[in-house]
Amino acid sequence: MKITHDTPSTPHISQRIRDEAETSARFSQILARQETSLRADTEQARPEEPEPAIRDTLMELLHMSPAERIRYTLLRQMGLTEESLRQLPPQERMKVEALIQEETKRQLAGQDGALDTGA
Repeated sequence: MKITHDTPSTPHISQRIRDEAETSARFSQILARQETSLRADTEQARPEEPEPAIRDTLMELLHMSPAERIRYTLLRQMGLTEESLRQLPPQERMKVEALIQEETKRQLAGQDGALDTGA
């Protein structure tokens, strides 16, 4: 009795190696395209440096007391700056200053009241 082994022929092995090499090359190309695409997406997603004016404003806000921040925020909500507030007629300026003072007291009392609520 003769035992035969099914062994692939040499041309078949060569073709399989070529096919695997082509598949590997295509896979490498796909990975390279995806890497390039991801790199481009990442570069676009990086936040840009804030403009100097924005950075300066942020630094000013960080150095303000809570009352100063409240004043600054209220003036901005009214479309005013300290300079434009100074240029208002006296009656209007007094109304705005009174409103700012009242709101500042209310907000600061709210902060203090949170600490003083139960004992």
